[in-house]
Amino acid sequence: MKLLIEVLVGTILANGLWFATAAAMEQKGTFRAEGVEFEVNYYAGGIGYSPEEAAADKSPDYSARVLFATAERTLLGNAGLVVTDATGRVVFRIERADPVIYLGLPKGVYAFEGSYRGATQRHPRIAVDPVRRRDIVFLFPE
Repeated sequence: MKLLIEVLVGTILANGLWFATAAAMEQKGTFRAEGVEFEVNYYAGGIGYSPEEAAADKSPDYSARVLFATAERTLLGNAGLVVTDATGRVVFRIERADPVIYLGLPKGVYAFEGSYRGATQRHPRIAVDPVRRRDIVFLFPE
């Protein structure tokens, strides 16, 4: 399964192989949830491969990369993402994001919940370590 996800992510991010469903603006910033002792730096892009996205893809500052797509090879813009830590606290939230989101999470175990057009999917226990970026893929029906 891990190899399949790595191949899928590599294929998705290869230039010219996927089509976006919506033109969204790139988003970059820092998210700080109430009661959480750390900030999460993030970058959301993926509709048109920009120099900023290329830099984010190579940056060691992002420990997780989240991708929203369909099985039919279409990237999904305007997706939502909520990340919670092992205690259930929200550490990151974004609505109406571009299909590729880079997150600078500290080492830990997190739950990732993705949403698109009212549908929700959850990856309940994903170990993240800044030493090696983790890919999380959400595939929604079109």
